[in-house]
Amino acid sequence: MTMSWGLPGGASADIHAAININSAGTILPIELKDFSVEKGISEVKINWLTSFEINNDYFVVERSQDGRNFVGIAEIASKGALTNGEQRYQFIDENPEKGLNYYRLTQVDFDGTESTFFVEAIEINQPNVVVIFPNPVKNDLEIVFEESLEENGTLYIYDVTGKLLQTEVIAASIYKQSIDVTKLPNGGSYFIRVDAGNYTEQLTFIKE
Repeated sequence: MTMSWGLPGGASADIHAAININSAGTILPIELKDFSVEKGISEVKINWLTSFEINNDYFVVERSQDGRNFVGIAEIASKGALTNGEQRYQFIDENPEKGLNYYRLTQVDFDGTESTFFVEAIEINQPNVVVIFPNPVKNDLEIVFEESLEENGTLYIYDVTGKLLQTEVIAASIYKQSIDVTKLPNGGSYFIRVDAGNYTEQLTFIKE
């Protein structure tokens, strides 16, 4: 038998708790102090905090696009079968769907008893944006795409006069690529242009 409910008040308004009662009548508490989702550069970070665990085997991170039909995308082992202090967990969903993504957490005991917690949602609706970092850069410039390119692309680096200095191929279906810029003169500003089919974007960076 599995029972799950939210506990009001306490140290935080976000405190949730689940109490599992197995067939022998043993109470197996799991207290979820916080559960949140956060959008990164091209990924979603799922974070949760427990303040008490006992007989906890692992967690299942689940995702849905309609808020009803969930699919497990990761299993995260418990940090301790019996803990009396806070435990922090994180899973990074590197391939969220475009649009609304719903996430929830299911906790599984060693005997297979499950407790499912509350749902959090986040929207991924940005266009195919390129992000570069660090900026200024010394050695390797990281190119990150909010969404993977649908076809192979080309990255061009120009100086402020418009002179082409460097060309790189960007493969389709990737989200991140590292570009070696050590050969570029230090102390200058440069332009990056990414071309892939009908998609074009231009950014600037400084070489230290």
